[in-house]
Amino acid sequence: MANLCAKYAPWAVDAILDNCGWNLSTEIFDKENFQLGTFRTIGFGKEIDFMRYRRDSRDNENFHLCVSDKTKWTSNSQSPNYFSRSRYEIRDLNEPSHLITQAKYPKPIFKCYHVKDDAVAPVGEKIKFYEQLKNLGFDVTLDIISDKSRVDGKFIKNIEHGMGMSMKLLVANNYEWIMDKIAKNQKPPYEPNIEFKTSQYLYKFSQKDNQVSLKCTKITD
Repeated sequence: MANLCAKYAPWAVDAILDNCGWNLSTEIFDKENFQLGTFRTIGFGKEIDFMRYRRDSRDNENFHLCVSDKTKWTSNSQSPNYFSRSRYEIRDLNEPSHLITQAKYPKPIFKCYHVKDDAVAPVGEKIKFYEQLKNLGFDVTLDIISDKSRVDGKFIKNIEHGMGMSMKLLVANNYEWIMDKIAKNQKPPYEPNIEFKTSQYLYKFSQKDNQVSLKCTKITD
């Protein structure tokens, strides 16, 4: 969510601290076998395979209970709530053309801790995201945790997704460092509005009186 806030309203975000944040590019639509987290998180994975793309499950020797989120999105292309490729594009943090647009605005500072063998949020997508940010002039730090020697039992408790990390310590351990960077990060002049084009829609985000608004317009031929 923090990364999306930085995309939709970059002028309102100074810095992002990320612990194993999940982001997948629109390229998942080109794969036959969707990464498990994709449609499980969106909520309509049950329409594709209710056992494989469940949100959660409870098991014992007698039954296997699969639970899914309730959502208005659907995989039915005839529905007005069809979650099309275009509707994923606006949520795609790795979309190159959108990152180029984002780079024209005040650039937030990005720092992320991510597990190398994260089974929930693939580290490869995070690496691609941070490489693109760096190439566009963003101040980024990606700390990939791959060795059990990093486990201290307080800040990092394991090398699984989330690392059992304390959010309080995440902020405390980075507070002075990130506040110093924010103070030195001079923001260029800007207008509080930004627009992104996808294959079907034009999304225009703007801010007035501390309220961020969205205008979505379908692109006509």
